[in-house]
Amino acid sequence: MQEKGKWSTVQRLSPVAAVIPGVIVGLFAGRLLSELMRPGPVGTVLIALLATLGAALLLRRVSLRRTWPAGALLYYVFYPDPDPRAAALAAAAAGVLAWQLTLGPRLTVRARYRRLAATAVPAAVFFGFLALYAATLAQGVLPADSGELQTVAAELGVAHPPGFALYTVLAHLATRLPLPGSAALKVNAFSAITGAATVTLVYLSAFALTRRVAAALGAALVLGTATTFWAQAVTANVRSLTAFFAALALFIVVAMRNWKVKGDAARSEASAKGPATAPLSMLALTLSLGVVHHASLIFMAAVFFVAILWLIPGLLQRPGRWQRPLLAALAGLLPLLYFPLRATADVRGASPSLATWDGFWQHVLALGFRGDLFHFVEPQMLWLRLRVMGDVMAFQFHPLLLAGMVLGLALLLWQDRLLALVLGGSFAVHTLVTATYRAPQTVEYMLPAYVPAVLLLATATGWWAPGGPGEIWRDVLDGPDTIWRYMRGVVRPLLVTAVLLAALVQGVEHYRSYKGIQGKRGAEAYARELLGAAPEGGMILADWHWATPLWYLQEVAGMRPQLPVHYVFPTAETYGETWARRIEEEVQAGRPVVATHFDAAAYQGLPTPQPLGDAFLFGAEPPTTLPAGYRSLDVTLGGAIRLLGYRLEPGAVAPTQTSTLTLAWREVTPLAAPTSLFAHLIGADGALYAQEDVAARPQSGAGAITLTQFRLTPRPGAGPGAHTVAVGAYRTISGERLAGENGEERVAADTLTVTALTRPLATQNPVYRPLAESEGRLIGYDWDVTLPGRPRLYLQWQTEAGYQVEVQDVDEGSADLPPTVGPWGLTELASLTVEEGEHYVPFGEGIVWLGEGLAAGEEGVRPGETLLLAQEFAASRPVDENAVVSVRLIGYEADGVQWAWWDLADGVPALGAIPTLKWIGGSRIWDPHRLEVSQEATPGQTVGGLVRLYDAFTGRTIPILDERIVQEQPGIPLGTTVVGSE
Repeated sequence: MQEKGKWSTVQRLSPVAAVIPGVIVGLFAGRLLSELMRPGPVGTVLIALLATLGAALLLRRVSLRRTWPAGALLYYVFYPDPDPRAAALAAAAAGVLAWQLTLGPRLTVRARYRRLAATAVPAAVFFGFLALYAATLAQGVLPADSGELQTVAAELGVAHPPGFALYTVLAHLATRLPLPGSAALKVNAFSAITGAATVTLVYLSAFALTRRVAAALGAALVLGTATTFWAQAVTANVRSLTAFFAALALFIVVAMRNWKVKGDAARSEASAKGPATAPLSMLALTLSLGVVHHASLIFMAAVFFVAILWLIPGLLQRPGRWQRPLLAALAGLLPLLYFPLRATADVRGASPSLATWDGFWQHVLALGFRGDLFHFVEPQMLWLRLRVMGDVMAFQFHPLLLAGMVLGLALLLWQDRLLALVLGGSFAVHTLVTATYRAPQTVEYMLPAYVPAVLLLATATGWWAPGGPGEIWRDVLDGPDTIWRYMRGVVRPLLVTAVLLAALVQGVEHYRSYKGIQGKRGAEAYARELLGAAPEGGMILADWHWATPLWYLQEVAGMRPQLPVHYVFPTAETYGETWARRIEEEVQAGRPVVATHFDAAAYQGLPTPQPLGDAFLFGAEPPTTLPAGYRSLDVTLGGAIRLLGYRLEPGAVAPTQTSTLTLAWREVTPLAAPTSLFAHLIGADGALYAQEDVAARPQSGAGAITLTQFRLTPRPGAGPGAHTVAVGAYRTISGERLAGENGEERVAADTLTVTALTRPLATQNPVYRPLAESEGRLIGYDWDVTLPGRPRLYLQWQTEAGYQVEVQDVDEGSADLPPTVGPWGLTELASLTVEEGEHYVPFGEGIVWLGEGLAAGEEGVRPGETLLLAQEFAASRPVDENAVVSVRLIGYEADGVQWAWWDLADGVPALGAIPTLKWIGGSRIWDPHRLEVSQEATPGQTVGGLVRLYDAFTGRTIPILDERIVQEQPGIPLGTTVVGSE
């Protein structure tokens, strides 16, 4: 007998409704069995009926309160593909819902479970994430700022302004840990420790807000698996410690808020009026240390100060309560003494000026960078930057999680404005300031803002819980035993389940990328190669990216410490001109120079360099015999060029990955006309799958051998197997090929093995369709209509060997697919129709362009008008190149070929916010560029656009892997419009 006033699902349901969960379970099981057995239409119907009948009979007497989680299985019942991953996700959702209905309430109701949730669970969170980050930890010295931090931490040096004194000391202590590995590895491990600690603080804050383990675990999982948070947790950086201080400050503020809201009448009168001095002092110390570590936290600190005044209205009128917090804040400034103490030490970055008042503040306040803060304040640019911030958030979190964060903020604005100020305000202020900041690492600068964002998500899931933030509003919803009880029992589990599963999916997707990055050839191997190959008496000129790992190897690892390694910093002239001047000065002084940077236009007057990996060697005597490790090749082309040998590495690559061919050759007779060398990759079908042409610039001197590099990147359609590498030469202007002794126009040098992809290319249309008559399955398709009237279809197949791409040029507007297995195991015949407006152009490095063309109005463009050319890219795997996106707006001459005028916008993607080195598999980037129509544009003139990518250090173009585009344009065409009449 149901107790009076208690809500009973069973009493209000008809017998038919009571078996609905059984029907759902039966349909789910029937579909799985049908897809496994493929019995045909009749057999599928019988299996579905039997499974449905059996499950309905088994569950007919179980209350809906216990069985309604089975409704999650409907996700797969109606899923359009026979995908076991989707079935597993549906089953996991049902399991998590059932877990919350059974174990979940106990974790809140029973005291012993509350203690467990507050002690054992956060310990498990900390050690679990520490193990995850350790499994994907970067193994050696890293480039750019990370390499500098590893160097100064190892030798207690001074980093670039603002110096990061606290980080340096703590990271140095980490290098003293009794663990195997180099100092660089231990500094990376310090980030893993701070990252895991930050995630644990987020769990504790979320639990304090919601009193629900599931909601708190969801917040911790979401932050710990976020793209950039994970990246920072496995590399040496200052951002992880910044996020830690933000999380610690939020934890203290949440604790103080709970103390105020849930005040106990038994407390003393002084305590009842507001939090005691100890929490204020802890908060002051935390924020002081945080701001000393990184000044960006001062804006969050301002929000927290307002929140404290809200919590303690009379605080400003009671100076007696300020003393200890002020002393704690002053104690937080003590790490700054590090700079004058190390000013005269013989370590990197130390300078006697640090012991002077002016030099100290110049360094601590980073006054040399003061023009970067609040740089983007012009309204149109600020609006674009704020839009980019949305892209930054989408870069971090699953869209479902972002929606939950918005929901959490909306609920707090309705019910708890103080908490809305603390979480929403700190996120908004930090995001706004970051949007105005000119820096190429916006995704990293945003790290502290991710902490309140995930706590907003926790409030969305915990709002409905007993004792949660929304409990005080339950009477508004028709009493505690009706609607509110229903919402609390259904809505909350659904939200928690969605968050936990989205976080799980996010974590699984990101793990593959970060595990893959760990196994790649890193900066340390490249830096060791440069130091080992640099000639005696020479020097290395390096970008900041490569200077820091070189310094670490010299100063910490003791590798060639006497070899000069200089960082080439930007000056008033263009960066390429600075490099050319520095190289020329050293070469004229008789010193060979290894340069990590190359600018073809600026280097025109310099001697022909020798390739040294990805670097360039100037001023050294060229080789006169074939270098070690090269295979011999004795062919003379056109009586002018003698090919002597080559080196090909690696000998096996997957499509969109690059193999480097270094060709050794000698000039037989002077090249009277401009000449180019080429390298081709030819498939067994005779088709060309990769090529590169390089201008022939011979070394000077008797018997000198010239080394010329080619980069061969197989296009997506290249099938697995051996491909022929052929080389040759031609006259650049006339195109005349230089034939060999046997009359051949290209010489087969070697074979390159093309393997299957280990992970698929990015796709806009993921599917999961097994082939009915053979092995393999279709996992995605994409249309490209970039070239008018020439649609191309990319089909991605999963095979036993890996992933392969089939490329079809379609004439009829549709393409037929082979028979595939559809839902319920039934064979289907289908065709794909051209999708107008779709773009899909692969680049090297697994990057795919998905952008749009010129979005001009029907009346065309006007002279002086500013156009926004927004590009979109997707990453299939982590990107190794620091790529620049180059977008050009062109006014054509009447012939439609020559350029009358043009405007160029080169930059780091997303207005500098998301460098390609931060892209991992699955990343999608919105990249806006503003370009201006020339004032000289004339009515009726055709205006078009081109986009390409190139390496920021070497200037090499990242190849466009569509041979049709490469044959016609120097970049991807963005369509055309016209200049309208006045």
